[in-house]
Amino acid sequence: GHWQPVGHERCFAAAPFEARDSTLTDRKLTRHYVAMMCPGPSVQDDRRYAAGVLADVLGDEDGSRLYWALIDPGLADEADFSHVGHDRLGSYFASASCDPARARKVEEIIMATIVRCAERIEPAEVQRAKNKIATGITLAAEHPGGRMRSIGSQWTYLSRYFALDTELQRIMSVSIDEVLQLIGQMPLDRWTIVRLGPCASAPRC
Repeated sequence: GHWQPVGHERCFAAAPFEARDSTLTDRKLTRHYVAMMCPGPSVQDDRRYAAGVLADVLGDEDGSRLYWALIDPGLADEADFSHVGHDRLGSYFASASCDPARARKVEEIIMATIVRCAERIEPAEVQRAKNKIATGITLAAEHPGGRMRSIGSQWTYLSRYFALDTELQRIMSVSIDEVLQLIGQMPLDRWTIVRLGPCASAPRC
């Protein structure tokens, strides 16, 4: 409390983004990996709440669209979609690992699942996502480490403190229209994609 501001200013130039596509190979590998990144809301952007709900609908480890599209039918070992808010910028991340022979199909399913979600989201999906996020935040706040981590992050990035009840109310207020509006404002179509597998043409290995 006795620390005094020193007046130092930071420069927040817009982060350049260019969609790219690259493939790395390692003959020792037995699985194929794909990682994708796309611009998303920053930690200061109020749309981060809608982004969190969207990410949960698309790629939570249990019950999400990618889970039913890839994990449940056994097409991929892992599949994930998440949102991470950074300082003045943010990112969406998607990833999966699978048998090299299924690499192309898995990537096609990931992109198709993202497109379908942008076109239509069900009320039950949004409600389920909000419930999971709110539950996770509540459970984390029951431990001193989890609560202090949240407080420290809020103060570092936002210079203010949000009570747990305030955070929960904001999460539970996210609507389908808010999620769809976010997708319209920040389309999920500018992906940087990196693949890693035993060969460059995984399906023909």
